[in-house]
Amino acid sequence: TYSTPFQSGDTYQWTLPAGTFQVTGGSLTGNTVTVRWNQVATPTVRAVTVLETTQNGCTGTASVNVTVNPAPTPNISGNTNVCAYIGAYDGITTNNTQTYTVTNPVNAGSSFQWSIVPSSAGVFTGASSGVGVTTVTIQWNEPTTASTITNVLRVVETANGVPTCSGQTDLNVTVNWNPKPVISGARVWCDNTPYVANSTNAAQSGFATYSVTVPTTPPLTGGQVRN
Repeated sequence: TYSTPFQSGDTYQWTLPAGTFQVTGGSLTGNTVTVRWNQVATPTVRAVTVLETTQNGCTGTASVNVTVNPAPTPNISGNTNVCAYIGAYDGITTNNTQTYTVTNPVNAGSSFQWSIVPSSAGVFTGASSGVGVTTVTIQWNEPTTASTITNVLRVVETANGVPTCSGQTDLNVTVNWNPKPVISGARVWCDNTPYVANSTNAAQSGFATYSVTVPTTPPLTGGQVRN
């Protein structure tokens, strides 16, 4: 925000380099103006000038140079098409957490604020904010209204410097439903006899494939049972 003392009856005209800013408050023809400087690759000096004209036609000009510093542009690496978290199912450990990392931190002193949008879509299993927190691990919650849903992983990086410039990046992550098959079939059977088992509870059967694993060793002898 830039301002000059208000004088009743005077008019004001602010001048900034064309194409380098956006007015977000006040006015270029008022005594106060708020601007958002466009992104720069390196520190860049911009001139801010105000012309004040009195009712009698007298004019006065003031100008300042402003150094515009590049804001962080964090880049997030990690899986963007994942299965929802499930620690274990039917005695089989899955524990499919996902890890995401900012690959281009501005400096070692940068601080990071990670968030999940919506917040109910997942859980961080460790630190999600602070200086140097460039990596997070997430347990994405299972979709409840569809087999697939897209959530957002957001990070805001604040560089350690003067001024403390910040930049935000959003990463869209598609989270998929986990199938939970339940085997129906006799638990005790005779050897050398056809055995039929079905996988039930396959709500997404049209989109799933199946593989069956049957133990073959050691050979059974009479009266033995294999689970």
